[in-house]
Amino acid sequence: MKKILNTFVILTLVSFLSQAQTVWTSTTSGAWSSASTWTRTGSGGGTSATPPASLGNNQRVVITSGHTVTQSSSDLELNGSARLTIENGGKLNMGNNRGITTKHNNCQFNINNGTYENTTAGSGGNVLLEKGTFNWKDASVFISGNLDFKTDVNGSMDNICLRVKQNSKLEGLGSSSNYTTIKDVYWLTGVSNTGNFTVKSSSYINATNWRIVVGSNSGYAEFENSTITGSIFSIYANDELITTSLSGNPSLANYCTDKITGGLGAYSGTKTNSCAIAQAQSCVGIPSADADGDGIIDDLDDYPNDVNRAFNSPYPSTGYATLMFEDLWPFKGDYDFNDLVIDYKYNTITNGLNQVVEVKYTFVLKAIGAGLRNGFGFQLDNIAPDKITSVSTITKTNNVSWLTLNANGTEAGQTFANVVLYDNVYKSLQWSGIGQMVNVYLDGPNANPYVTPDTTEITITFLNNGVAPSGGVVTASELPSSAFNPYLICGEEGSWNQLRNKEIHLPNRVPTSKANTALFGTEHDDSNPATGKYYKTAENLPWAIEVFEAIPYMQEKQDISTGYNNFIPWAESNGSSFTSWFTNSTGNRNNANLYIRP
Repeated sequence: MKKILNTFVILTLVSFLSQAQTVWTSTTSGAWSSASTWTRTGSGGGTSATPPASLGNNQRVVITSGHTVTQSSSDLELNGSARLTIENGGKLNMGNNRGITTKHNNCQFNINNGTYENTTAGSGGNVLLEKGTFNWKDASVFISGNLDFKTDVNGSMDNICLRVKQNSKLEGLGSSSNYTTIKDVYWLTGVSNTGNFTVKSSSYINATNWRIVVGSNSGYAEFENSTITGSIFSIYANDELITTSLSGNPSLANYCTDKITGGLGAYSGTKTNSCAIAQAQSCVGIPSADADGDGIIDDLDDYPNDVNRAFNSPYPSTGYATLMFEDLWPFKGDYDFNDLVIDYKYNTITNGLNQVVEVKYTFVLKAIGAGLRNGFGFQLDNIAPDKITSVSTITKTNNVSWLTLNANGTEAGQTFANVVLYDNVYKSLQWSGIGQMVNVYLDGPNANPYVTPDTTEITITFLNNGVAPSGGVVTASELPSSAFNPYLICGEEGSWNQLRNKEIHLPNRVPTSKANTALFGTEHDDSNPATGKYYKTAENLPWAIEVFEAIPYMQEKQDISTGYNNFIPWAESNGSSFTSWFTNSTGNRNNANLYIRP
């Protein structure tokens, strides 16, 4: 009777424990949010047919048996005693730059013979392990954003191919009584234009055959105030290897870096300066194809079959940015900022060495609210014209006398590379002959039929099939988004000509070599080159605006402050207040004065 009772108690306890949690196990490939992807057992963590994006107590997700589960709608969180396991060939694919965060000491993120990846083109998709434990074995992990291990995290890695597109930070990983184990791990970080590898804040790590590669052109590897025991096979850091208060005497077999700070005394072993070995490291035990042989693994390479191209860097990251100009500088004018309205975007393409190969631009000329025949161009600040191989043929210029080109298509007589896109915008967005101007009146006697915006695409080539021009290569760090310096070329009053020496730039952006600087400080302009102030009034009001998304512009003769209620205080504050003045949030816009077609 006692034996029967004991058996009953055990079975009852097992049944209770199985019901005390809810487990969602993949049954096929599919979306995280699709009920057909899962089978659910237990009810202690809820009875939903699909697991929530924010997992909590008594909730467990298992992706297994070669299934690929995709989560694109939101980031994932692990709270309480939540557990996420990827095993037996399973894969979790995070789309739309989604990431994952562990937020409780009892949560677990485990990978055993599985894959976690985010291969979207953007720079999001961070993995932030704030608390809890992780155990990754025989796994492939690709993260399109940053990877960050915080103080309250411990775990292990064994035979891991780990690739991080941006930064890797180990901030207090492990403890003095419980070291984190890193064994047979290939850790590539910084494969975008920026990215560094840091171990800091009293991390405790026991390493075996740890291979560290920092792929970004200016990336560094830093080991600070931490203890590492065991063996590091190699460290490759393009820019710098920094060591500060590193204990544990780890052996270091190979290293390669431009600069060593703190010395190599904290490392034992041979410490061979061998770039060929350190740079050539690849995934341990896990295939990492590089079809074009450019040194960038295929699943990180936006052009896996093109040895001359590797990465896309779109600006803005999605959609278009908007440029709006007021053309009567140095007079304030009617301040409706519709004299020229252009949306634009561009994609900077770099190779495996983070050298700029080409930049592809798209400009959309939307509106002309000016009587003057203005032009438009842009400068690449600090980029000499001879660093460009060619500019694709521009069909929106009309052999005007003031425009002379170099052989590569840039404007002649300039210190920095300049491209004139339009010499007369009216020739590309033509007036219908009815009413006035183009796409700035919605009604009334001056209204006219809507004109489809003009779209122009150009390509600036820096490297042609890997060959640099006479001026040499341009690295990604030398061509940040801030190098793009657009400007309006003012039309001449009383004629259909342009004044090449009269330019209107964004606030505090430098003019080109052809600009007439004698106009600075005249009329309403308060420019002062000595202090870096350009194209602003004494009240900091500009003549040109750039917004990093496409927004509506003003109707003709409507001061911008009557459509964007917080523009003036934003400008007067030098951009420190009302930073979202252009958004459609409550109180920001007065749509009645904006050009919004019904």
